[in-house]
Amino acid sequence: MSDVVQTLPEILFVDDELTAIKYFQRAVESLAGVITATSVAEAKTLLDAHADSLLVIVSDQRMPGAYGNELLEYAKQAYPAKVRILTTAYSELSDTIQAVNQGQIHRYLQKPWDIATLRMELKQALSLARLQRDHDLLRREKLQVQQKQLIANRIVDLYVTLQGLAATTPGAMLEWLLSLTQQVGVQPLAPSWHAQNYTDWLAQEAARSGHFVQQISAELQALQQKNLPTTPVELQQALAAFFPNHFEVTDNHIKIRTPAALVVFFTQTTDIAPTLEEARWVAALVYLSRLGLDCQLSAQPSGYSWSITTAAAPWPAERLAIWLEQFI
Repeated sequence: MSDVVQTLPEILFVDDELTAIKYFQRAVESLAGVITATSVAEAKTLLDAHADSLLVIVSDQRMPGAYGNELLEYAKQAYPAKVRILTTAYSELSDTIQAVNQGQIHRYLQKPWDIATLRMELKQALSLARLQRDHDLLRREKLQVQQKQLIANRIVDLYVTLQGLAATTPGAMLEWLLSLTQQVGVQPLAPSWHAQNYTDWLAQEAARSGHFVQQISAELQALQQKNLPTTPVELQQALAAFFPNHFEVTDNHIKIRTPAALVVFFTQTTDIAPTLEEARWVAALVYLSRLGLDCQLSAQPSGYSWSITTAAAPWPAERLAIWLEQFI
């Protein structure tokens, strides 16, 4: 018994006329795997389900319920790398011109088809789509590597910032933040890999980082002007009160309600600026560090808890390299 090789669909053809579907399949099935739909709604479902393999979308214009250019506009927004072709009769040419002007399609094929022309157009469309797919894959992989490097740079930048603000235990505070990041499993947001080049990304990140440091410094000055308690337990409760959405104060410990929100600035994309509250939180850690205090993270059945202790042994410098390896 021989194994049947399943060919992944690379072409989606949409037409409400079954005769046209059969004609199209016979003409191009030797070029690539084909799936078909008889309506825009069905086509959207198939497109979403087979997005990983589909390369080319060919749609008739006039169909009940919705027109083909609506499907191709959807494909343009959701899957911009896929080649979009509109097929239409001469009497519907005005719709085709509008779709071309709006950038919804790459090509149009006039009905009735010439078999040789149809096959040639599909061959070219498949070649173009494969080139685009390979190019986008390489660019995505490159930006994913660059994103990891970006997170590593943020870790180093924060360590330098903690030191620059005269934190006594900068490494210990960084350790606490990175431990929380690792334990709650905060994942980097997907970069806008098809809309931004690396140099623009770096410039945006530099502006983001500089603004964050300014925010932290300003919030630290504001904390220093407050009459805060000096004992660890009372100071911890006072600081937690500044973040009512993130901490819940109990008799025995302070529960972290939203742990990911305390470290999300590490992994956000460059176009998302850290909030004032995030800067205030880092400033609070610097404030504690200046007093020679440290933070401890404890896993509880109901989540994570935060406590303040006297700083222990100095933080080994090699710990920074160890953490960087884990994040890149």
